[in-house]
Amino acid sequence: MPALNACLKVADIAEVSGVPYVENVAKVAVVIFEFLAEKGENKESTKELCESIANTIIVIDTLVRMQGELGAAYFMGICGEMEGYLQAVVQNWKDIKHKPRGLEGAIDIDGFRDTIQTYRRRVDDLKTDFLIKITGDCLLDVMQMHCLLKDHSREKEYFVIRIAKNLLQSVPGFVAVTVAGILFTLFCSSRG
Repeated sequence: MPALNACLKVADIAEVSGVPYVENVAKVAVVIFEFLAEKGENKESTKELCESIANTIIVIDTLVRMQGELGAAYFMGICGEMEGYLQAVVQNWKDIKHKPRGLEGAIDIDGFRDTIQTYRRRVDDLKTDFLIKITGDCLLDVMQMHCLLKDHSREKEYFVIRIAKNLLQSVPGFVAVTVAGILFTLFCSSRG
């Protein structure tokens, strides 16, 4: 049942994601799911494969939604690459289907699963790289703000920090908490 739920989630992403490159890879994945449901001989391996593809696409969609435009450059390439791979698999299966021998033994589930797991690891690596970049950018901004506040606090007894709401909404939670902690520390150190 979890595999069915994951596949339905991918079908939903294909329809309403709003992010073209995520929608495209989800649409191709839905074609793969339909094909495997129809032709897959080893039901357990087919189920695991569908679940793996679905989970990878769900992770990509979730990350793209969380990170908005900031993450687009990171995930557009891998979505295009994964879409191309899945389309090539579908085309290969269609070509084999028209041969006299048919699809017997033509679907290498294990090799296909390994490739999908490789994409999943790459998505996780991209997520980590993106979070490191965001954290570094935030720390750089905080250091610049600290220098400005240090110079400014010599002139006045108080200062105000304003952070746009959309900035904090687009930054992952632990980064926002880290930045808030750094700002508090800077505030306390500049007063002392």
